[in-house]
Amino acid sequence: MMAALFGRSLTLENMVALTVVCNFGRWFTHIGFIMAFGSLLLKTWRIYRIFCNPSLRKRNYLSDQYLIFVVLLMLGILVVYLSIWTGVSPSEWHEFEFINP
Repeated sequence: MMAALFGRSLTLENMVALTVVCNFGRWFTHIGFIMAFGSLLLKTWRIYRIFCNPSLRKRNYLSDQYLIFVVLLMLGILVVYLSIWTGVSPSEWHEFEFINP
């Protein structure tokens, strides 16, 4: 299908490029998920800490710098995980032909 779209045959360079694109897709999907839902989770945690404080005199709010640090920590753990995953079992692009019966 890709050969029909680009008007050329699939050479080794094209297959390597498509494999890299498959791996980038995996990385960007996971990093985007952690950035979106991680920040939402931390904002919810901050609101919980503010409103469910048993003593209103004691204010232990979470600062923005601390929340950014936690998101970066989650991203760091994810990068290590994805690096190991990509090193052990990288995504590969395969071309399949479907035969109509």
